[in-house]
Amino acid sequence: MHTFSMDLPVDTDDDDGGAITVGESIQDTDPSKMPDYRYGMELLRERVNSELKVTLTPDERKLLRCMFGLDGEESSLEEAAVEFGTSKEWARHTKAKALAKLREAHGLDDFTDGIH
Repeated sequence: MHTFSMDLPVDTDDDDGGAITVGESIQDTDPSKMPDYRYGMELLRERVNSELKVTLTPDERKLLRCMFGLDGEESSLEEAAVEFGTSKEWARHTKAKALAKLREAHGLDDFTDGIH
């Protein structure tokens, strides 16, 4: 097996004439490990939580958290109904009503597009 240094030049950068090393050319493709991604997700989480508190009833909040996995794993309509001790129709109606409220809320017009 051949070994090499991560500092080994592999290409030249035309802008400044410097060499790019093997280590510099390897990128982590998992966005969740990038600090700016994590920061953006935290800001989004805070905004979502704030809007949920202001806009929805406690049951609507809890149902959306359950169905969209905001506090963990996503649940199906059936699973949410069982968790609430209600019918699937109640869960479906409550979900639709909560999403409609969010669509009407200030600043969230585009937030729920495509969520059904």
